[in-house]
Amino acid sequence: NPDVYKKVDKIPDYVLISLRKNKEDWQRYLDFMEHKESKVTQLKAFIYTIPNKQSKMYLLKNDEVEILEEKLVKGTSWLKIRYYGSKTIEGWIKKTDVE
Repeated sequence: NPDVYKKVDKIPDYVLISLRKNKEDWQRYLDFMEHKESKVTQLKAFIYTIPNKQSKMYLLKNDEVEILEEKLVKGTSWLKIRYYGSKTIEGWIKKTDVE
């Protein structure tokens, strides 16, 4: 009886939120996924749905974000981020907005 595997495209939010509750588990997840965490350094950092397309959402100074990806668009460095607040948010911010 062969093992059957299913590819997971996205880890469910409830799993990520559970991992964040334990510092060791969260660090293992970040290391495994090759993601980093960073803090917002600007008073207000707008979140973009895609690079150069600003949404109404924003983050505040010292908010922690998980960095999922980095992309250079027309000379500007962008980071795809995930923010865990009362609602989990994914989007893009300018690299200059974080430490």
